[in-house]
This record gives sequence, C-alpha cells and structure tokens, in this order.
Amino acid sequence: MRLRFDPFQVFRSSKTPVGLYARKKWLGEGNTWSWQEDFQATVAALLAGQAEAGSWGHSNVATIQRLFGLHLTVRSRDEPINKALEWLMGQACTVLSPRRAGTKERFGPQALKGLPFTPGCSSPLITGATLFLASILGRENDKRILSSYERLGLEGIKRGGRWCGWSCSNNILRAFVVHPQYSRHEATALAVEALARVQDSSGGWLGQVSAH
Repeated sequence: MRLRFDPFQVFRSSKTPVGLYARKKWLGEGNTWSWQEDFQATVAALLAGQAEAGSWGHSNVATIQRLFGLHLTVRSRDEPINKALEWLMGQACTVLSPRRAGTKERFGPQALKGLPFTPGCSSPLITGATLFLASILGRENDKRILSSYERLGLEGIKRGGRWCGWSCSNNILRAFVVHPQYSRHEATALAVEALARVQDSSGGWLGQVSAH
C-alpha cells in the first residue's frame, strides 16, 4: 500500500541530532556534502560550552541532553564524551549516597523534551539516564556502572519489578534494557511483567504508568 504522505518529510533538511540520525540511517545522506556540513555545525553546537570538568553548566539535565545528542551524531566515545560521562557518573554516585544533597533541578516534560526519559524523582532519573548513556556509549563494563546495576537489580527483584512510581521505574527500566548483561536480568523481566499487568485491553496504559 502506498502512503499518502512521506513519513520522512519531517527529517528532511533537519539539523537536529534526531534529524541527522534519520537522514543518515534512513535517507542515505551520510556521504552528501549538505549532511556533512549540517553534522559538523550541530556537533560543534553540542560541544560548545562544555566545562573542563565535563559538564554543561554544571547541570545534570543539560549534560544528559548534550550526551544524548552526541550519541545520535558522533555515535562513538571520544574525549569530550568521556569527560561528560565521568562527570555524570560522579553525579549518579552522589545521588545514591545515603548523605546525598537533593538537586534543585526540575525534571519536567520540557526539560526532558527529545530524551527517552519521563518526568520523575531526581535520583532515579539521574541514575537511569547515567546508566543508559554509559551503556550505549561504551562504558557498560565500568565497575561503578556494574555496581549500580547490581544494586538496582536486587532492589527491582525485591520490589517485584518496581523501583519507585511508574515513571521513575520506567527510567530505570530504560537503562536495564540497553545493557548487554542486565537486559536479561530477572529484575528486567519482572519490570516487563509488572507493566503487562496494568496494560488495558486496547494494548495501551493508563496515565498512572507515565505519572510520578
């Protein structure tokens, strides 16, 4: 069946990280001059303003946004990405500490626009995003990352596939499904089963799944 409209039209000429990824992967523009020019400009914009310690504005949200954009464009780990991951892993260790100080950053829908995460509590979001980014950017075997996965895996088993509210649990599950080892972990299977139990007859989920 022929489609009435071109589903890729939204990506044509797009200079966003998602647009560049789509233009290269599905439109075959990776070797064109226009794509290369847009790619260089977008990557330069993503890297602009990175602090020496690795973050952007000493902000968890901003650093997560930039790293996800670099994942869609650069694709492989380099020095700026490594520095950013190191900073973010340090932040994740801080929020997991029993004496952690709460972050004042807001993690609402607008702050997370374009990211594969949902609004929720700061600790699960920062932890889930850090594990997700570390796993897709080649740091999946870092001892700190594996230690966090192991701790969260045991917690997920104990709580029957939940880590917090639905939204927070989804952010942790997002990290589990991209890790080569923990994607097959018992906690991952329990989380999927928990989501299946609240799925309605149409195949969708009620608002509680995406709410805090």
